[in-house]
Amino acid sequence: MSEAHYNIAGVLKNIMKYANRVTNSVASTLMLLDEETGELVFSVPTGPKSDKLTDFRLPPGEGIAGWVAENEQHLLIPDVKKDKRFYGKTDEMSGFETKSILCVPLKSSIFCFQSRNRCCHLNGNSTAQFIS
Repeated sequence: MSEAHYNIAGVLKNIMKYANRVTNSVASTLMLLDEETGELVFSVPTGPKSDKLTDFRLPPGEGIAGWVAENEQHLLIPDVKKDKRFYGKTDEMSGFETKSILCVPLKSSIFCFQSRNRCCHLNGNSTAQFIS
């Protein structure tokens, strides 16, 4: 087995790689909760411009990911420009244009997964199925 299978950073990168495939996303971010500050930390961003987002800290409750983390509910937002919770500063920082977001809290109580800009839409609709 490669070293990636033995260290947490490598494991998280692999998780994100497969999450992008499953959700057919252009980019995604695994955020870790900083329990001292309440901030979500962009720990494993993927896709174009991901290097500009590593270690970015999202203030508590800010953005779609902040809402998802606080409410422990998933969200599928087909057009982020129409959602007041969207935190546009990350797009400004990175130069990446977010169009849609699928955001899911992972219940180890420290993870928040956010998928951005699905590549394909069926009949113009965004859909997602969640298995519980």
